[in-house]
Amino acid sequence: MNRRIMSKKMIISADEHEVRIAVLEGDSVVELYFGRRGKQSLVGNIYSGRVQNVLPGLNAAFIDIGEEKNAFLYMDEVFVPPELMDDSGPVPQQIHKVLKPGQSVIVQVIKDPIKSKGPRLTTFISIPGRFLVLMPYSSGIGVSRKLDNKERERLREIAHKIRPREGGIIVRTAAKGVDDSTLKRDLKYLTGLWSKIKRKIGKVRGPEKIFQELDLLSRVLRDTYSDDFETIITDPNQSC
Repeated sequence: MNRRIMSKKMIISADEHEVRIAVLEGDSVVELYFGRRGKQSLVGNIYSGRVQNVLPGLNAAFIDIGEEKNAFLYMDEVFVPPELMDDSGPVPQQIHKVLKPGQSVIVQVIKDPIKSKGPRLTTFISIPGRFLVLMPYSSGIGVSRKLDNKERERLREIAHKIRPREGGIIVRTAAKGVDDSTLKRDLKYLTGLWSKIKRKIGKVRGPEKIFQELDLLSRVLRDTYSDDFETIITDPNQSC
């Protein structure tokens, strides 16, 4: 029995306090996004940070990223450089063996601050595009599990052919049916963006933001919208 293809639509609404975006399949809401007016999310931003305190008991560190609150970095989110690895993988499992107070570190926000808690960080940088995600400090290739097996294999073959010399890539759901030349263009854009980020990293002299992620609406359109959508509905009385 063939699975019925449900129509997809996006509803965008805003008031003076927040922006709301819903993605529907048929009559069911499958994704829901909220963003506060005048306060953009930090998630996805990349910073040159400075280690403030190392907490061996928590296996974590506080990082000054130049925002209102110091950010929090767990050891599980710390990229271990090749020189600290052996054949069995990363040698140090304790954060004080990798990070020291005053040390500079490139980080990315993965969770916004909540009340008294600062942002959560990772050093596993990821740069999303329309069809691909570039992982500069990884060497792997991944393909969205939302695609069927045949399409995943097709895209995996293309990914192996176009993979950058340094770094790994993840093929996104939006790449369904996309040809290799289109994926190459997306990868070229992402590697060019990473080159610009690296040049800026070499120039900063303290805690500073070096990459700003898109605003909520632009990010949702980039990450979610595809040819499968029949309609985008916006609130006629408000501007997003």
